[in-house]
Amino acid sequence: MSLTPHNALVRDVGFSGEAGRAAETLLESRRRALITIADGASKVPALITRANDQLDHARRVSNEIGARTAPPMRAEAAAAAKAALAQSNEQDAKRAYTAVVKELRALAAEMKPLVADLSSGSFPGTTQPGQANAPGGLRALSQLTPAQLAALSTAQQIQLAAMLSKNPEKVWGWWTTLSDAQRATLLTHLSPFLGRLDGLPPVVRVAANRTNAATDLAANEAELARLRALPGNPENANKIALLETENGYLKRAVDGSVQLYLYDRDASRVVEVVGDLSQTPTNVIYYNPGTFTGMPDFWKGGVQEMANALIQGHPGAMVFVNKDGVFPGENDSTLGGPDFSRIMEANAMSSTDVTARRLASLQAGLDATPAFAAAQQDAIGHSWGLANVTASEVAGAHYDQVVSLSGAWMPPTWSPDPTTSYVDYSYPDILQVGQELAVVGDNNVPRRSDSGFSWDGYYQAPSAWDLVDNHNLIVTDDQANRDLIADVRRQLH
Repeated sequence: MSLTPHNALVRDVGFSGEAGRAAETLLESRRRALITIADGASKVPALITRANDQLDHARRVSNEIGARTAPPMRAEAAAAAKAALAQSNEQDAKRAYTAVVKELRALAAEMKPLVADLSSGSFPGTTQPGQANAPGGLRALSQLTPAQLAALSTAQQIQLAAMLSKNPEKVWGWWTTLSDAQRATLLTHLSPFLGRLDGLPPVVRVAANRTNAATDLAANEAELARLRALPGNPENANKIALLETENGYLKRAVDGSVQLYLYDRDASRVVEVVGDLSQTPTNVIYYNPGTFTGMPDFWKGGVQEMANALIQGHPGAMVFVNKDGVFPGENDSTLGGPDFSRIMEANAMSSTDVTARRLASLQAGLDATPAFAAAQQDAIGHSWGLANVTASEVAGAHYDQVVSLSGAWMPPTWSPDPTTSYVDYSYPDILQVGQELAVVGDNNVPRRSDSGFSWDGYYQAPSAWDLVDNHNLIVTDDQANRDLIADVRRQLH
């Protein structure tokens, strides 16, 4: 593995003079620390074996003495000699064992602060005014051997990614310092880590999650084999249907026709990229679907229809279809339709607490890549998805344009950003009826006169009476929705 010289790494992060020499020294100490930890862990079995060998040797000597005879010696002298020799060997063995235990304890004491230091992610004492800490934990990580990387469990990798994603700019800076060989090694051994690490170029995240999808696919196939061997019943049939549907999606991720920026089925987290990542981004669009959206909606493909329509004819347009957490009314235990008895979950102000913060983090992670930061940044929210978008603005996100597709509401702490344009597109639908009755989002809705949104009249729907269908029509590529899609495309591009 090709290693970048430490002095070059120090220059990369802007250190010079005494601070540079201190940072260089700390870089080397962290590299050695990781090697010490790995080497120390490998020594433990040998040390224990050595101690046991010493005790076994003492027992063998004692047994050998007992088996010998010494005719010229009186019995008392022979017994005394035997006892003295046995005691001597036992004491030697005890001394050796004590030394081994002492060595083990010293090794543990040495490793403990090294692990804590490596986990800190920064270089204490090297920060100058106005200068960010160097990402020490990341740089140390890149020095590990393939065997040491492979020893990190998936749970450890996920935890490490969550910790280091708090500084996406540092992550991007670290990635740019790595050689192609180092990057390939990390992608081979740390795909769960890289598939969740904010600040990496999106193409790297997608490559890592391609590997992760193959792992998930294999696990699902094993579970399917187990379920198919059981007696048939409706519960098992439903589980089999879910896994088979998910596997179709994962297979597309493995072959590259689906691009996963993030995927965690059990946590109901998925961010899919629609667009050509080999192009320079001109327009980054954060698309947020609405109430009832679950993981099966991604597997079946319907939730991506609007995204696919928006990128046509615009090679630099990239849509991040975002469902980063549990959505209101979501039910991932079936492939059936929504449970409308749970509709009021979408009216709860707390429904965006987790997902909006994650959406803001998604943007921060992408903005760490300069080409994405330079692109136009737009957000689209359908139904409850608008609540998520506007709540993400409260959490720190900033968009050039926010497009409401029959959007539900904005949080009470939100106010329109004067540098952002806001527009609503809607059909006459079930949500519009609720908004006219002032029962949606405390009446803080897009088509209120003081909302900060602009809008024209309702688009003509195929039926004036299918209010639920009209609400869902707006995010499809159905022929009846083509006029609205054309207007949204003009708005964005």
